[in-house]
Amino acid sequence: MGNDSNEAIPESVKFAVEMTSRNIDELKLNLEKFLICCDNETLSRMGPLERAQALYLIAQIATNLLALRLKCRGVDIRIHPIKKEFERLCLYEEKLQHWMDLEAKHYYEFASRE
Repeated sequence: MGNDSNEAIPESVKFAVEMTSRNIDELKLNLEKFLICCDNETLSRMGPLERAQALYLIAQIATNLLALRLKCRGVDIRIHPIKKEFERLCLYEEKLQHWMDLEAKHYYEFASRE
């Protein structure tokens, strides 16, 4: 034991740090690809529902990343003002899901007529 740094850090912690590092790298790569696709020109070519989905995802990603940062700093997000942002996003998600369900219903009704 003593000063050996390999013994001081449990294997489970090393594994968790390694996995987190890999996940952050993967997130960065995927987020960059997603944000490139969400420029004004691309968004303007989308339908209203598709555009709402893309903007909702951006808001959700940003909020989750901020929450993760706060958690890593020891902040309890249940009492932090970001909690209201999560609640607001839940309302948007419900509304978006409602319109997506309606669109799917109309699509299936139209397809069954043919």
